[in-house]
Amino acid sequence: MSCPDCHTVQNIVVGGIIADVAPSYRSEVGRLCLQCGSDRIHLWDKHTCPRCQGQMEYTGEKEFWT
Repeated sequence: MSCPDCHTVQNIVVGGIIADVAPSYRSEVGRLCLQCGSDRIHLWDKHTCPRCQGQMEYTGEKEFWT
């Protein structure tokens, strides 16, 4: 998920249950940004930098965004 307010990419679980810690969410509707609490989060297109809106290029390296 991408947040237009704090310009970050957030890893938000959709579907399933994480033990007794988190409820099951079937979609991103009603979810909040983990960084700033904004309710304006949306699916990240994996091509646009959330910070500068520039086009990102695939380098072959994979990293987990936190």
